[in-house]
Amino acid sequence: AAPTTECYETATFNNDTCIWDVTGTQAAAPATECWETATFNTESCTWDVTGDQATEPTTECYETATFNNDTCIWDVTGEQSAAPTTECYETATFNNDTCSWDVTGDQSAAPTTECYETATFNNDTCSWDVTGEQSAAPATECYETATFNDDTCIWEVTGTQEAAPTTECYETATFNNDTCEWEVTGTQQSEP
Repeated sequence: AAPTTECYETATFNNDTCIWDVTGTQAAAPATECWETATFNTESCTWDVTGDQATEPTTECYETATFNNDTCIWDVTGEQSAAPTTECYETATFNNDTCSWDVTGDQSAAPTTECYETATFNNDTCSWDVTGEQSAAPATECYETATFNDDTCIWEVTGTQEAAPTTECYETATFNNDTCEWEVTGTQQSEP
C-alpha cells in the first residue's frame, strides 16, 4: 500500500527499487512579526498566521509611541516641558490642544499714592507696599495757617500778623500769642 503522506508530499512507486518514493517539501514558515504565530494547516496545506499587534497606547501631545520589534511592545517617549517660571500673581496651565503652557494672571494695579508715598510691588507677599510719610506740619504763629500742597508736596504757611496799633507816647503795644491780639499797656500821667 502507498505510504501515508503529508499534504505536500507525493508517493510514487519505483519499479526499479520496488519501493514507494515519497517526494515533496513543506513550504518554509513565513516570516512573522513578533506578535504573530505561524501554524501549518494540514487541511489547506498552507501556513496560517495568527496574532494582532497590540493597540498603540494613548499618548499625550508631547509623547511619541514607537513599536519595538525586539521587546514586542510600544515604547512611549517624550516629556512634558517644565512649567515656566511665573510671577506670584500668575498661574501656568498646560494646554493639551497647543501642547504648551498658558500663563494667565495680571499684576494688580499700583495703588494711588500721595506725593510723599512710594508704591513698591512685593513678590513675597504678592501685594503693593506703600512707604513714605507726610512731613510734619511746621510750627505756626497763632495768626498763620499751614496747608499741605499735593502739587508741590510741601506745607504752605499763610497768614500775616496784623499791624501793631497806633499808641500814645506813654503806651506800649505787645503782641499776645495766647490771645493772638495786640495788648496796649501804659497810662498817661496825671496832669500836673
